[in-house]
Amino acid sequence: MFPLNDCELYAIARAAAGLSWQDVPTGPVLRLMLMNLQPKDATSLLRLLGPELSTRVLTIDPSAPAPANPYRSVEAEPIFVPALPSEAQLDDVALQAAEMVGGWLKEILAWSTRRSPMTPPDFLTAGLVWTLGLAIARRCAVSLHKPIFPHLYVLWVAPTSLFKKTTGMDAIIDLVQAAMPHMLLPEENTPESFIGALGGKRPTNYDALSEYEKRLEDAGRTFAAQRGMLIDEASSLFGASKKDYMQGHTEMLMRLYDAPQRYTRNVRSEGKVVVYEASLCILGATTPVSLLRNISAQSWETGELARYVLLYPEHEMPYLTSVNGTDYKPPANLVKRLATLHTTLPMPPDPTSRLPEDQTAMQEPIVVYMTPEAHSAYNAYTKAVTYDLLRGTHTPDSRLHPNYARLHIQAAKVALSLAVMDWSEQGAAGAPQIQLGHWAQAQQIAETWRAAAHHLLDALNRGEDSRAEARIHDLLLSAADGLTLRDLTRKTGLRRKSIEDALRSLQEAGVIYAARQRRGERGPETILYRADP
Repeated sequence: MFPLNDCELYAIARAAAGLSWQDVPTGPVLRLMLMNLQPKDATSLLRLLGPELSTRVLTIDPSAPAPANPYRSVEAEPIFVPALPSEAQLDDVALQAAEMVGGWLKEILAWSTRRSPMTPPDFLTAGLVWTLGLAIARRCAVSLHKPIFPHLYVLWVAPTSLFKKTTGMDAIIDLVQAAMPHMLLPEENTPESFIGALGGKRPTNYDALSEYEKRLEDAGRTFAAQRGMLIDEASSLFGASKKDYMQGHTEMLMRLYDAPQRYTRNVRSEGKVVVYEASLCILGATTPVSLLRNISAQSWETGELARYVLLYPEHEMPYLTSVNGTDYKPPANLVKRLATLHTTLPMPPDPTSRLPEDQTAMQEPIVVYMTPEAHSAYNAYTKAVTYDLLRGTHTPDSRLHPNYARLHIQAAKVALSLAVMDWSEQGAAGAPQIQLGHWAQAQQIAETWRAAAHHLLDALNRGEDSRAEARIHDLLLSAADGLTLRDLTRKTGLRRKSIEDALRSLQEAGVIYAARQRRGERGPETILYRADP
């Protein structure tokens, strides 16, 4: 039998007593065994443990509290996040300037953390910045290598229940519904209805809607492709194209993130649909397990995941109770200020209007410039995340390189949103301008996003490793003659390195062994892996 720690012996004691054990941390192989354990098999399992371990199990009180988690120290080890070069770090002047801007964001964050105190603050911050991009709706752009608009794709990833993702999402929904309800797309869409809505088409049952819903639809169509999606289970965004009727959906979302001025698609039921001036905003939440189930290595390589702000909690949240009564709804003053931002900017042209050339009327965005100090800090950060940190011996995992390459743009989107909101608060005089404080606050936010991507990848690696070990062990249990590395690669579709790591772990645990076998007297020698009976 493979080595077992106190926590795993405690799990066996609970399973043998018919008590729940699933919340007790165990290794993947033991977890598989206990998942298939029937009460009548408990005696056989104890016999398999041998006299020493079975005696220890029998002395454990299964109703007592669980021992200390031996995996906690491994998971809590500091995750390596490369430090910014000194020239890209914010100095005291920039940090002090950051304290002087972004008042609305600070105030609404204070409310949202009272409303949902167990949602990680970094989740809420990203959601609120997302809300500013939604309100601006492509009507402002910062000129860099090309016009950059403030819309964001944001993904909250955390284990279920403990981090109150849904409660935090409800706070964002309530804020948007109070300030600009027409800016939200329906929660659920078929592919045809989704692309039709982005193209400004009315729903087929428009005439049957109430007058209020008609007004919302009409107001929303003005911002057809600049609206937002709030998705409480967002893993479907990544697994969509696995379904025949969703083919091309993933590629469409990737293209829309790049804010094309004109995007066309043929839809079977609608024919050709044209989407003008896209700046779709997506805010979604999911769990690591659901995300793992729906992504592949290509999701990192193609830049699909790099288009999302990927957030994962760095630590557990303390138990806190939320507000009640009068503080539950978003403060009227903060709602009014967000709504004022949305209505102060020029309204888009009527989507049904036509130019003499028979093209849909386009809107020129307000150009927002950076001050020289802000632009200098932007350049330093850009060089750091797109060049300096991707070279040398301590580079991040290659899967994160596309995410690094977009960090400076995500920071620019945040700085743009903060600057335009401050401009609106100050009476919307002249043109908005990204000052050093806006950039400094945006860079601080982007740095939390960079660290979160590392934490998420670590969590996915641990989950992927466990799944790979369980899958390979199952295959070997059903293959009496054993399987080669090539067989396992073909049957699982996993990366070779993942299989090799899983085989090494299973061998160290003593549940599989490797045997050398020669094909014929002079044939090549192969290694067969077999489950230890």
